[in-house]
Amino acid sequence: MADKTNVISGCYERFVLGHQVRQAKGVSEGSGGNVGEARLRQSFSVKAHQGPVRCVCSKGGLLASGGDDDCVRIFDLNNGKDLGTLVQHEGTVTSLDMYHAEGVQRPSHLFSAGKDGIVNVWRVKDFRLLSKLRGHKKGVKSIAVHPSGKIAFTSGDDCSLIMWNLIKGRISYKTKLETPYDQILFHPTHSKFVARAGRKIVVRSLDGDDAVPDVVLESASDSVSMTCPGLDCVLSGQSNGHISLWDLRSAKPSHDVKAHNVRVKGVVVSYDIGNALGGAVDSAASAFPTYFTSASSAGDIKLWDTRMLGGSEVEGELANPLTVTQTGVRITCLCPRTGEPPQSVDATGDSEQCVRSTSGEATLGPSTRESEHAKDTSGAKKNSRRGGSPDREGSSQEHVVKKMKRPKDRKKRETLLNAKLKDLKTGKPSQFD
Repeated sequence: MADKTNVISGCYERFVLGHQVRQAKGVSEGSGGNVGEARLRQSFSVKAHQGPVRCVCSKGGLLASGGDDDCVRIFDLNNGKDLGTLVQHEGTVTSLDMYHAEGVQRPSHLFSAGKDGIVNVWRVKDFRLLSKLRGHKKGVKSIAVHPSGKIAFTSGDDCSLIMWNLIKGRISYKTKLETPYDQILFHPTHSKFVARAGRKIVVRSLDGDDAVPDVVLESASDSVSMTCPGLDCVLSGQSNGHISLWDLRSAKPSHDVKAHNVRVKGVVVSYDIGNALGGAVDSAASAFPTYFTSASSAGDIKLWDTRMLGGSEVEGELANPLTVTQTGVRITCLCPRTGEPPQSVDATGDSEQCVRSTSGEATLGPSTRESEHAKDTSGAKKNSRRGGSPDREGSSQEHVVKKMKRPKDRKKRETLLNAKLKDLKTGKPSQFD
């Protein structure tokens, strides 16, 4: 598993593939590349699942994939290691995301959503299941975690959109949609989110301010994939093989090219491709990305240069990419190795620091077990001792919740319960306090 992978794809044939973009001095005939420009070379291939791969996600050198076998596979791209399998879902894993704090080398938490309607929250350090978020009556289609780590959005087959409060581990807002969102992303400004459903792509403010109208982008055919790499740009891949570069200022496409003969299963921007080609390096502040990658269900992956899309393409004919490679498999999903703009990384950063925001506030809520008994254990917090388990019962930064030993005899239990109720009515201190 190569360290220089740029884009990662999953396929029906159960494989996860990695491809590297390299500057080519000369490309052999039939390889599909342009001489002197670039080429796509497969860097790794691993049989990850027992069924089709449905989603892939990579941040900070950590790769996760979800499939029809109800499993999540974890890989370390930096060291080329298989880190294991997560098996807490009871349905197809449909969407993955990670929380990667700025200035820290690796993500601290992994979020997996499935057709069982559950979102699992995993701690990356030891891959312990911290919480199961239940809010959808049907399967979850997409999940997006805010860069602050405080909130997350999920959309489901039940046409519901849920905003989760990750500090408290519960639903903060829930609404019903006319059409379920197939994919949700956060805008680079972090104050908006982008969602696609059928032919429409909606850019909506998180504040719910009516003074800021929603931006609605409507394409000629259904959007199958999208990404939001810049402040004023959205890239969408459509079922008719077209790729549109939308300008959010005018809500119209600045470029619309026929990229593939079949549906576009993925369109992504990898911010490190500029370094690989010795050219411009994109950032979130860029109006439009310089390079982007697309993949179709036919198995071809193409690298594009937006500076070459001048509108001179003949209608109905395929546009010329920077380079193309044939994988020989049916691609189902695509993600970049580096899906975030370049940032300073502290190699000595502890993964536990990722749980906190810049203000030091905890950004992940309690586990499901703690949420269900929040009334009985009010005020209990996670163990602050370094290396300790955050879910250890009885540990707290403010006080320790005392536990009553449950008597085996039924009459004794009833007597203690009646005494408790009597103390509550009279206002006297209870033996349980």
